Amino acid sequence: MGCSGSKGVEASASKGVAINKPKQRIIWLAGCSSAGKTFTGDYLATRGYTHIDGDMGNQIDTPEMKEMWGNLHGAMQAFMAK
Repeated sequence: MGCSGSKGVEASASKGVAINKPKQRIIWLAGCSSAGKTFTGDYLATRGYTHIDGDMGNQIDTPEMKEMWGNLHGAMQAFMAK
């Protein structure tokens, strides 16, 4: 009885079908210097979010990451220009 429901879940999962997949959320924090953006991002990271600090692009030395942050910055500039 209860097993028939779980069999269906297992069969669907074995076929690669996502079941009860949680929704993804993006939270964009913006504010003045010392407003608590990094603190809030660090806190959210303890709650299961991935924290990507915008200052990171200024502090990274690897060429791949510099390019990625440059592309992100360019995309945001283009978005803000609209």
